[in-house]
Amino acid sequence: MRATIPSVPGSSTWHGSAAGRRDWMRWPARPGLWRARRPWLTASAVLLAVGCFCALVQGPQWRQSAALATANLAFSLLFVFTGLMVGKEPDQRVTAWALMLAGVFRSVDFIDAWNGPWPAYATVFGGVDRVFGAWALLRYPNSSLSVLHRRYLIALTGWMLVGRTLIVVTSAARWNGYPPSSWWPALVQDQQLSDTLNYVVHAGEALGGIGLAALLVIRLTRTRGLDRIVITPITVAGIAAVIATIISAAMMAFSLSGAPNDAYLTESLVDLGIPIAFLVAALQRLLLIRNVTELTAQVAAGGDIGEVRRALRSVLHDPTLDLLDTSDSSLRALDSRSPGRMVSYIRAGQGTPIAVVVADPLLARYRELFDAATAASGLALQNAQLQAKAAQEKLEQVKASRRGLSRPNSRSGGASSATCTTACSSTCWASRRG
Repeated sequence: MRATIPSVPGSSTWHGSAAGRRDWMRWPARPGLWRARRPWLTASAVLLAVGCFCALVQGPQWRQSAALATANLAFSLLFVFTGLMVGKEPDQRVTAWALMLAGVFRSVDFIDAWNGPWPAYATVFGGVDRVFGAWALLRYPNSSLSVLHRRYLIALTGWMLVGRTLIVVTSAARWNGYPPSSWWPALVQDQQLSDTLNYVVHAGEALGGIGLAALLVIRLTRTRGLDRIVITPITVAGIAAVIATIISAAMMAFSLSGAPNDAYLTESLVDLGIPIAFLVAALQRLLLIRNVTELTAQVAAGGDIGEVRRALRSVLHDPTLDLLDTSDSSLRALDSRSPGRMVSYIRAGQGTPIAVVVADPLLARYRELFDAATAASGLALQNAQLQAKAAQEKLEQVKASRRGLSRPNSRSGGASSATCTTACSSTCWASRRG
């Protein structure tokens, strides 16, 4: 009895309310694997070791159903590889381990092919990989599970372990499709009780799968901004895996005489969508940096702070984002706008701040995109300032030129008056003498 649990550059940024109370954001270091001198060589070695272990642990399964063993091996390797990639992201070390453990335990689920004590192990722990898969689905891209999601995983794990243990201790190996020679820790062999427990336990796990699908949909509807773009493919893949697992659980509940390998094979193939979805999400995070090109195009000619604010909101998918100037009134207003928000000062080079960004703290997960967007905004604002300064200097030059032209005119007018006065005086003197 195996798979019955649902598968599942220049800105200073900190959280705070105002300058002077800077709670600098500390970005966790990458896992030890990626601090290695040659991380890709280390990752290749990890994948090789996992591949050999997962191929060996299935053992006789290769003779019984080579297609199923191959699908399990591909599942394990792809999940481990995805975990290694996700582990490079900030705050995703736990998610990475959950993905890798889900991959390894998928192959371990089929260790019952070796007989001996392993059929009993597979009956009780055959769905552990789904627990780790659900953990990864519900956690990413957050830094931790919510209280509701944590309680769900605890309840599902408890139901699986307790229920399956009761099935084992009230049944015999042959009732579960295993050879009679298999070691089986039965305490009370009651086939009617065991069958009833089997239906109840697997029905509960199917309800757990429906609950997981509901949690994923609710989570998607409540997610906003860039996170929603990232987790959409993961949610879709998770729901598809849940449906496949429910079908597998139903076939297991009604196939007491043997293992439904066709259902397991279909489930493994569908579950491959989960690591692919995680890889797509990771790729989307990298491709989001292209949004900066859009931002640069919008403010290329330079713009006022309102235009740059609108461009930042569009590119970062944050309608609550605010962009303030560094005037005294704006800095005083910062205290009322920034509690619990992410605050970043845009500087002109290494000089004084020229603007302040107040944004959704969830953008901290997309640091590269945020930093690139604020840097592009800083250049646009700086260009706008330079253009305004150049226009002001041009205006001053025009004013100075006009003042320079008015002074000679006044001087020539005074000279003409003096000449006229002298001429009139000479005329009067001559008439007197005459």
